[in-house]
Amino acid sequence: GIAMKFNYRSMFVTLLALIIFLPMQQVKAQASGELVVQWANADGTVNTDALRNAIAVDTLRPANRVYKLLKGGFYWITETITNNGFPLRLVGEAPGAGAYDNPAVIQMVARADGSVNGRMITGGGDITLQNLYLVGADGNGVQTYYQPIQDDASNTHFKADNCIFERSNFALVAFTAKNNEI
Repeated sequence: GIAMKFNYRSMFVTLLALIIFLPMQQVKAQASGELVVQWANADGTVNTDALRNAIAVDTLRPANRVYKLLKGGFYWITETITNNGFPLRLVGEAPGAGAYDNPAVIQMVARADGSVNGRMITGGGDITLQNLYLVGADGNGVQTYYQPIQDDASNTHFKADNCIFERSNFALVAFTAKNNEI
């Protein structure tokens, strides 16, 4: 009787502590500058559009937000990543020498209906890409998309540091406005 009451009380107190402190941890992570974007589902399969969705739902985006991509990760996208009026900073973990230490890969893949969007990023502000492997071809190997990364804003800064741009028949990155610093 007494031991059972103690067990129920300790479980209740633990549950109450989790209810109070877990949301605080999430708010703290959301408010900090770095947001780690997981690329895999629990079963190890690729979580398609994880990067795009993380950016789209990040409504508490602080001015110093960096979207951290994991080395060895596959960030497959079916829809365009956009940054209208905020700096987009996609920074991968530094790659290493191990078999699975390759840079984080960003690549377009087909939607459920088989169509491919053809645009990875449409910029409306500053863009920073670091430690990334950006593939201009889609998941089926088609590489005829015109300007998969395009910055449409004037007076922006575009920085690519330690990135690989590969597999495109046309310009992989293009700028359609004026006074951009690259």
